[in-house]
Amino acid sequence: ESRPGDYDCPAVEERRPAADFHVGFTYTPYESVVSKMKKACSEAYFSSPFVEPNPQDLDAILKRVTDLCREPEKKFIYAYWNEPDGTMHKTGTVSQETHEVVTSLEKRIEEFAETLSDTLLFVIADHGHMDSKNLCILDYPEIVKCLVRLPSIEPRALNLFIKDEYKEEFPELFEKTFGDKFWLVPKEEVIERKLFGPGMEHPKFRDKLGDFLAIAVSDTSLFNTHVEAKLMPGGHAGLSKEELEIPLIAIEKE
Repeated sequence: ESRPGDYDCPAVEERRPAADFHVGFTYTPYESVVSKMKKACSEAYFSSPFVEPNPQDLDAILKRVTDLCREPEKKFIYAYWNEPDGTMHKTGTVSQETHEVVTSLEKRIEEFAETLSDTLLFVIADHGHMDSKNLCILDYPEIVKCLVRLPSIEPRALNLFIKDEYKEEFPELFEKTFGDKFWLVPKEEVIERKLFGPGMEHPKFRDKLGDFLAIAVSDTSLFNTHVEAKLMPGGHAGLSKEELEIPLIAIEKE
């Protein structure tokens, strides 16, 4: 017997783009760290698949860094590669595939560092990762009926827009359903606690928060479809130690 969400969503890899432009940068533009560094009278560059010249693999990313380092002026370079995050999402944090990716990355970065001189190299992650038990919100019709639309942001940090007629009863209903799995934070408390950081607030930030933010405090993730839940055994954006702690490795080459 099929369930809602089993066949209404193609595999993540097969989805068509929402637009022929970068939706995030277009509707929620922000000033990047590279732009800020340039304004501070410093040469600064990206080496990332998402920014021109768009190097598409680790070798291309590191080659661009190497080429930039050969230029005489002092500079800041922000390099980004989406592994091991991508593999962990698909196979989990302790899979053989993840082990091979992490081992390969460590070896490659160690080799790369040996080629540098007069450089301070930081290796850091933008978040941690954990194996999660995935649920689908469509299996909870009493919750779904309260929503203006399905949530977004992350399966472990969901923005919930509540219909006016359910706003009073929703917190109690959510607590009964997911109280041991998610911390339900009212919009006002999210803002007061600065849960998204202490920086300058984006003009559209509050519009995107929803009425509540549901943040995972367990190993449970809540997806919008069964297909997505099956495809993503690894996740992040919750409050576990595994997600909050990140490495900071500094390598100084004289």
